[in-house]
Amino acid sequence: MRGSLLRTLALLAASCVLFAAGWRGLSAATDRHNDASEWTLAWSDEFSGPDGSAPDSSKWTYDIGGTGWGNQELETYTSRRQNAQIRDGNLVIAAFEENFTGPDGVARNFTSARLKTQYRFAHAYGRFEARIRLPKGPGMWPAFWLLGDDIDRVGWPDCGEIDIMENVGKEPGINHGSLHAPSFLTEALSPMTSISMQPSGSPASSGSISTTATMPLSPKLTGPRAASGSSTILSLSFLIWL
Repeated sequence: MRGSLLRTLALLAASCVLFAAGWRGLSAATDRHNDASEWTLAWSDEFSGPDGSAPDSSKWTYDIGGTGWGNQELETYTSRRQNAQIRDGNLVIAAFEENFTGPDGVARNFTSARLKTQYRFAHAYGRFEARIRLPKGPGMWPAFWLLGDDIDRVGWPDCGEIDIMENVGKEPGINHGSLHAPSFLTEALSPMTSISMQPSGSPASSGSISTTATMPLSPKLTGPRAASGSSTILSLSFLIWL
């Protein structure tokens, strides 16, 4: 039905944060992963604005359009409050079934939102953390991910990508984490992917998940420029994929 709400992806209060620590090598970063005294809060969004307000424009901007985004996605991303707004201390990203044509002239039957910190915030090393309430159902694909902030200059996949959390709606108990970058030996894409299964009754299978990525290196972990130390930008998206 036109205008019907499909699902929402809600980021709960104090859910999107970056903790930074001085770089002392991979083993040191691993050892202190759970040592709160070693981390300093570098950036956060508590989504504490008034209900119905837009996300903080000093921290977030939007990807706009319905060109499929390399994934054969079915939605158009918008910056409308209908698709992304603050509610009860949460950022709510909502997908709707509706006939919509965006500024790119592409007509789609679904709308959603994809927010990013590009041109607002980027950081090379640290612990990126979010608490997210996930939608579920076939076609839903919420994600929390990082891209190199040099994407405008070098493109993808040279910029590198770290997918902290991707969830396929028909598999609510599974979290997909991936690295994407050129390989060391060729310029071909060299992805690495792992999944984590959530036991029955855990937060992920009941509709919410806390997810963390510790970043001792840059997004180019598998690329020929792995030591370049590029900063990363955060992205949150809720796409429709059937």
